[in-house]
Amino acid sequence: MIEVEDLHKEYALGDLTVSALRGVNLGIADGECVFIGGKSGSGKSTLLHLVGGLDLPSRGSVRIDGFDTASVPDPQLADFRARHIGFVFQNFNLMPVLTVAENVEYPLLLLRERDRAARVKRVLEEVGLAEHARKYPNQLSGGQRQRVAIARGLVHEPRLLIADEPTANLDSDTGTQVMALMHRLASERGSTLVICSHDPELLAGAPRVVTMRDGRVEHDRRSATAPAQADDRAIALA
Repeated sequence: MIEVEDLHKEYALGDLTVSALRGVNLGIADGECVFIGGKSGSGKSTLLHLVGGLDLPSRGSVRIDGFDTASVPDPQLADFRARHIGFVFQNFNLMPVLTVAENVEYPLLLLRERDRAARVKRVLEEVGLAEHARKYPNQLSGGQRQRVAIARGLVHEPRLLIADEPTANLDSDTGTQVMALMHRLASERGSTLVICSHDPELLAGAPRVVTMRDGRVEHDRRSATAPAQADDRAIALA
């Protein structure tokens, strides 16, 4: 599904050129769950943003189901992202003036979907927040806000879900519940899940970990142990 080939990303800082990625090659299959790890400055967030089409490479390519993100005009890339990619961010990125339901509905509004209310209701039930639909983000706990973000990221049933440090602002128990929930819902939809994390416990139990170092892939480890599935605690209100 995802083919990363000879990927380079360079940034200009005054007279200096910083190489964030230096020839990354990576393949990710449909429905796979992949964690990207590495120290700060290793290039893991840059790689995640390029895979998600939030940024463009300096050289090389990212292809998602054959769609080359660097070879199309910005409007076409934006439309592709809106239809096929969902995002879950470290700081939730919820709009404070919108209710929970309105935040989740927003991707469907961009796509002009007609069955928005039913789809929002269904996904909020799946994340255990149906009774909070009319609340605002500042009325929720951190775990609840991240579950709203997961619902928003999955409401349009994307082929690819990108999660950038999704547990960094949560306590360990809530983070475990959120990860289990996100993995279960993505699996049920057949979505490919790519997660950037520096949490050693998450990385230790992940089915596949791509470790970045100095802009290159240092290790690509696959585990024979299946990831834990969500249990009743994963959908209980935090």
